[in-house]
Amino acid sequence: MEKIMAEQNEKYILGKYYTPRYLVDLIISLCVDDNIEYVLDPSCGTGNFITRMYSWFRQNNNKLKTKNISDYIWGFDIDKKAIEVLTNKIRNMDDYPLITDCFPEISEEELKIRVSTSNKWENRIQWVRFVLIKKGEMNSPKWGIWGITDLGRKRVVQHTS
Repeated sequence: MEKIMAEQNEKYILGKYYTPRYLVDLIISLCVDDNIEYVLDPSCGTGNFITRMYSWFRQNNNKLKTKNISDYIWGFDIDKKAIEVLTNKIRNMDDYPLITDCFPEISEEELKIRVSTSNKWENRIQWVRFVLIKKGEMNSPKWGIWGITDLGRKRVVQHTS
């Protein structure tokens, strides 16, 4: 009973709400088109958006190669367990048994930085919702970005410049 209460309390405190795959697929089918260049999931959890967008890019974007997938798809979360699950999902996608096979130029440590679990508020990119970054809209997106820190904005702008 205590374990269940602790898990429920952790879900409440961390705002853990996982988006079901059918809803992820619906959002992607309604919102994603060929103009999408980058995907940022600010609360990626176990990576439903990350993995489904990875699959979408692989099917619909001939420029995208497995070795540079991390240049296009970013995820952040504060739950280390969720990040471990996501890392394992990425490892097993497309029958690649090791993360270094998928991302030969990216070390395991770099992946953990890109899929961040930092608990220091000033080191986290603070986003309120899932954002699809369209070509040419980085500086003034029409959908709005709330709560992004200056450090986060600097990182995203540097990466996309």
